[in-house]
Amino acid sequence: MPKRQNMQKTSTYNPESWKQDSTHSFGQSGITRTDGAFAQDEILRNLQFPRGMYVYREMRDNDPIVGAMMFAINSIIKTVTFSGKPANESAEAQNNASHLESCLSDMERPFHKYISEFFTMLVFGFAINGIEFKKRVGKVQDPKFKSKYKDGRWGFRGFPSRAQETISGWRYLDEDDKERLTHAVQDNVGSFRYGTQDLDLARFLHFRVDTNKDNPESRSILRNAYLPWFYKKNYERDQALRISHDARGLPVFRAPAQAMSSLAAPGDKQIMNGIRSNIHNMYEGKQKGIVLPSDCDMNGKELYDVEYLNRDANGSYDVEAIIQRHSKEILQTVLADFIEMGNTSVGSFALSSNKTKMFSVAVSGWLDEIVDTFQKAIDYLAELEGWDPKNVPTLQYTDIESVDLDVYGTFIEKMTKAGVIIPDDLLEEAVRKESGLPESSTGSRDVGMIANAKEKAAKKAEADKKKTEASVTQAAKPVAKPSSASNLK
Repeated sequence: MPKRQNMQKTSTYNPESWKQDSTHSFGQSGITRTDGAFAQDEILRNLQFPRGMYVYREMRDNDPIVGAMMFAINSIIKTVTFSGKPANESAEAQNNASHLESCLSDMERPFHKYISEFFTMLVFGFAINGIEFKKRVGKVQDPKFKSKYKDGRWGFRGFPSRAQETISGWRYLDEDDKERLTHAVQDNVGSFRYGTQDLDLARFLHFRVDTNKDNPESRSILRNAYLPWFYKKNYERDQALRISHDARGLPVFRAPAQAMSSLAAPGDKQIMNGIRSNIHNMYEGKQKGIVLPSDCDMNGKELYDVEYLNRDANGSYDVEAIIQRHSKEILQTVLADFIEMGNTSVGSFALSSNKTKMFSVAVSGWLDEIVDTFQKAIDYLAELEGWDPKNVPTLQYTDIESVDLDVYGTFIEKMTKAGVIIPDDLLEEAVRKESGLPESSTGSRDVGMIANAKEKAAKKAEADKKKTEASVTQAAKPVAKPSSASNLK
């Protein structure tokens, strides 16, 4: 076996060497980059960036199954409420979280509109949104300063999106780290602007569904649904053509044999080429009529003729079942197949509940990605406001799926009866909030009433215990037998 040349001996444990190289980056992520594109990372040519952006848009806009799936996701995220989460219990941290919430409600558009734009990353794999600030100086005309607050503090103006179809590449311009992404290349689509411009990602939020290989294009949630969608699309088209053909029949042309011969005159060949073109157009539904010569042979029979030949509409396979199978596969790729459960007789309520919970977990994971990436904008706001880093708030959202009140009520009942949970103000507040009931209008609960109820319950338990012990003692006493018949009287 040949020996390797120029091999250097290295120590398995060399702390000093490790310290010197601690800031260096070794190896590669494994992704192939060519002129700012990652075409080789996608095996299907139709889905390679940026061509794939238009395919995913067609899937979202034209397919009813994909549309229903995305509608379900958008409907869920619209029910989520976002707020600022304090970093700690200090007064400064609480005030910073309150200021963040005021910024979220004081932008050019409502914050949930921007959330919907952030979630376009699901379709295209990524989303790029700008970070714009403003000085809050009251209700003025300039949008850079217009605000419902007049405190002179910094706030968010908005997070405008950059359409994924306009992004054509990526740039790595960091001289110190050649693997660090710095800019996105956007095509100018204005009427009087041409060429491209570099978007400094330091000024943008870059949302991604997946960070595998640190690919900035990431991976659309529709990627695994592409093949089922492609076959479903073509089967639906063929089914529509088949129904149309079965209703009309198959177009059949009749022409003289000499016109079809290879030795036919140039004029006859031209007529036959026209007939073939007419057959294709009539089969595709592009042509409604045709003009034929009225010439006849010696027997008075027309030389050229056309008619529709009816055929059996029943095939050897069920196209509808195939389409439904592909539709189900599309939904299964994002755990949204519960959408189809109401259209069939298969599936129980318990199964549907489990599937919706799994789907809610998936949506929660995407929301976590939104929150993590949005922290960049909050950190910028903290720098402008001069906040202490340890008091910088974070973004939080409410739960997606509501609790089952029957199960929740049964749980509370069992826990209180067992003495594990004791009713108090906090428990009442939590139960009212979870069940959607209004807040208590009487303020704090009567502590004395709760204490009396506990004392009453303890006394009852003690009485029941004494009664049980007395019954056991009475049962243990011997019963005296009568000694004579006179004692029975």
